[in-house]
Amino acid sequence: MLSYLKIIFSGTNILSSILLVIVLLIWLLMLLKIVPLASIENKLMPNSLSQKIKIGKYNWVAKLFHLGYVPFTMYLSIFILAFWLLTLYINYPHSVFNPTLNWSLAIIYLLPSILCSIILAYILLLPLKAQFEKTVNAEKK
Repeated sequence: MLSYLKIIFSGTNILSSILLVIVLLIWLLMLLKIVPLASIENKLMPNSLSQKIKIGKYNWVAKLFHLGYVPFTMYLSIFILAFWLLTLYINYPHSVFNPTLNWSLAIIYLLPSILCSIILAYILLLPLKAQFEKTVNAEKK
């Protein structure tokens, strides 16, 4: 267990691990009802910004992040979880990709990890988009 914690908080995995801890703390605060979801949603992605993106020339960004349907905190949580899992898999000591935990290889694999995490979050949130879309349409009526 202690060796696993060393790997999680090693230098090459520290960025994704800190992001995951922040997401877990946010969800814990929301579960304990210390901070409401709406306040975090508005600080991360104000409605005016998401509406501008949906209408403007960056419509593909709105489709990619399911803006206006799935809460941005949910997208961010799934993205960071996927990012953490991918960086942990890549920078594991017995991994094929970066067995020596080399910083230069970790930085090279950072961009593909981010891109794969975006794609995974998009795919994993597709079923939820339909559910939240029904909720948004019901609120508008």
